[in-house]
Amino acid sequence: MYSFTGNGNPTLVGQLSLAAGGIGLNVSQDGKYVCVGGVASANLYVYSINYINTTATQALSNSIVFGNSALGSNYDLNVRGLSGAQIEIDGLVNYDNVN
Repeated sequence: MYSFTGNGNPTLVGQLSLAAGGIGLNVSQDGKYVCVGGVASANLYVYSINYINTTATQALSNSIVFGNSALGSNYDLNVRGLSGAQIEIDGLVNYDNVN
């Protein structure tokens, strides 16, 4: 995974290792991107992670947000924990989807 700023060369921010015939997922070291790829599909997807910091009452002070309703339903995101996955959530996960 590379970060592009528009100036100069891209910066390596993470690497994706794929199991034979499987799917790989990696979060960049700077915590700003998630990279997902599959051998069978030969597709590579890079998603930015949106962190929200708010001081409003009844809200989380820090959270991970999936989707972006301000950009419309094309930016909705589904998150699935697959069988056998080990997922640890320290806090809440927010979905900012249109649908």
